[in-house]
Amino acid sequence: MMSGFAVDITQAVPDGALVEIDPTATPPMLRLVPEEDSPDAGSGA
Repeated sequence: MMSGFAVDITQAVPDGALVEIDPTATPPMLRLVPEEDSPDAGSGA
């Protein structure tokens, strides 16, 4: 469980978005991964 974000991340992160989470960062970090950096990029998935 992660908390302490300045916004409601359930509203800020689009449904189906690929994210990276670093819970060891201070504060915890959540990063949206651009589609072109996705492991499925170019696979048609």
